[in-house]
Amino acid sequence: MASRNPTTIPPFPDTIDRRDFAIFTSGFTAGEGCFMLWMKTGPQGGGRSKFHIALRKDDQSVLQLIQSFWGCGNLRDAISYTSKSKPQVTYSIDKTTHLQNIVVPHFDQFPMYAKKQNDFLVWKEAVKFAYERMTSSRYGTPWSDRENDYFRQMIACLKECRRYKLDEPIILPPMPLPDVPVRPHQNLLF
Repeated sequence: MASRNPTTIPPFPDTIDRRDFAIFTSGFTAGEGCFMLWMKTGPQGGGRSKFHIALRKDDQSVLQLIQSFWGCGNLRDAISYTSKSKPQVTYSIDKTTHLQNIVVPHFDQFPMYAKKQNDFLVWKEAVKFAYERMTSSRYGTPWSDRENDYFRQMIACLKECRRYKLDEPIILPPMPLPDVPVRPHQNLLF
């Protein structure tokens, strides 16, 4: 968990099972989340990473729960580009330390069972690269051409993962065995 600012991120509710919510978060991300990479402009150059979910504003409570669960990230109202769009809200994490120490371990422990898992595996390598650079003696110096080229390759690989491919399998890591038995749901409607 990140250090939490109590005025902006409320504590995660004790009434929600953390393991159940972790599994929910991975499934929800498979449908609604985005693992983003891009190159910075300017003399320093370098690559950037972000975890991002955008929803209609009337679903903001689920983003607040995810933010509370991880103890980091920002919620913001999104800009509407057309007069017909409903108000939206975004949840994003762009601090490399939070991405490396909170988001990556989450999806390593609770992988997605969808094609987006492939996006995550590429994105994870780019985050690791940026984190290692950030924590090295090169921090604060402009990225070298070689470092920029490597990050651009990660961006190209992420774009390739997103290309529609009907016959190619999803690359899933080995699934860890659950550490506690799965509880049957009490209130099934079907």
